Amino acid sequence: YSSLNMLSSMPVDVLKMDRGFILNIEHSEQDFRLVELILDIAENLKMLVIAEGVETENQMAMLKNASAYDLEISVELENGNIPQKSVNKIKTAVQQAAPKARQFFSGQDFLAALKDYLFPAMERAKSAEDLMNPAESFAQFYSGLGNLLDYAPVSVGAAVFQLQKNLALNVKDGPHAMELSCSSISLAELLSSSARAVLDTQAYLPAEERGTGDVAGLVAEEFAAEAYKQIQKSGSKNGIVLDIDGLIVDGRPRGYEEYFESFRWGDTIESLENTLDRLPDMAALPMPKAGLMRGNNRGTTVNFKLSKDSSPTYIIMRDDYDQIVMACFALAGKTTTVHVPQGQYRIAWCSGPYWYGDEILFGDLGAYSKSETVEIKGANYSHTFTLESSEDGDVNIYGASPADFQ
Repeated sequence: YSSLNMLSSMPVDVLKMDRGFILNIEHSEQDFRLVELILDIAENLKMLVIAEGVETENQMAMLKNASAYDLEISVELENGNIPQKSVNKIKTAVQQAAPKARQFFSGQDFLAALKDYLFPAMERAKSAEDLMNPAESFAQFYSGLGNLLDYAPVSVGAAVFQLQKNLALNVKDGPHAMELSCSSISLAELLSSSARAVLDTQAYLPAEERGTGDVAGLVAEEFAAEAYKQIQKSGSKNGIVLDIDGLIVDGRPRGYEEYFESFRWGDTIESLENTLDRLPDMAALPMPKAGLMRGNNRGTTVNFKLSKDSSPTYIIMRDDYDQIVMACFALAGKTTTVHVPQGQYRIAWCSGPYWYGDEILFGDLGAYSKSETVEIKGANYSHTFTLESSEDGDVNIYGASPADFQ
């Protein structure tokens, strides 16, 4: 049996901690505080401590931290207040401890241990295939991160960590406000562009050839390919402010989650799956060239303007007899000019990312609108319509459907 009172009754000069005390100190505040208590007892009894089962640099750093920065100060109160002599005693103790603390946190052993914990050593990828098949050691590290990257596949995790380069740790503001900096690119933008690339590829395939059964796998593959291209380039500098206490309670420094909070893997995959479900069964067609698709070049000049951020747009004009007199196609940032006879017209237009012909038009992903009746004057006049919603517009517009274009 063992008992604490044996420490004072037996000639003990070395205290050995079982590995059971050490195993979980990185992730359990209770275990860490217990180790601190044992170290305090040993120090007060002037005993050497041997810690069994230290397996990682991080565990070693935690033990050094626990033994190096315990600062006990006893003060005497006078009428419930701290007298000036006790204040001076506190200042002196802190001043003596501060250099030791600063030396430890700026030491290469601590910096290397923390950087290895946050950013595991990885062999540099030589191809996108390397990112898709990371080493088992990284897979084990990544599995311990839980939802840090919103449960993205391990290949995505490998790409994310390979993208972060030029790591540096600034500890001048102490262990609760360390700044870890690296150069990288916007992970959210890379994820968005990868999802869009998958959508573009799938939209131009017929339904039976689409890989909609493994959307996450398709995005992960595209993400790895794009990430590998970016790894060869320099990125913008990013900074993370870390609190070392998070290593004890959360298993990683507080502040780390905020760095990745814009990386919404689950939401991106779900949104892409929903979008793919809305595609028509047929494959998308090449976008038509801008210009007249139906009608002739006689009559009053009518210009249709699109803003630079508009999608390709199909436009028709119906006369009083509900006949389509003109149909044309317009592109972003351009003005398309047509001619129609004088008269009363209703204009309808639709836009979207993928074109399926003049029956399906832009499918369920399209936006469909129509105007109230407008008057087109004689050939001595010209009319210009800017096709966008505006509070200052002089023509009322309404929602439409593909049926309005038939």
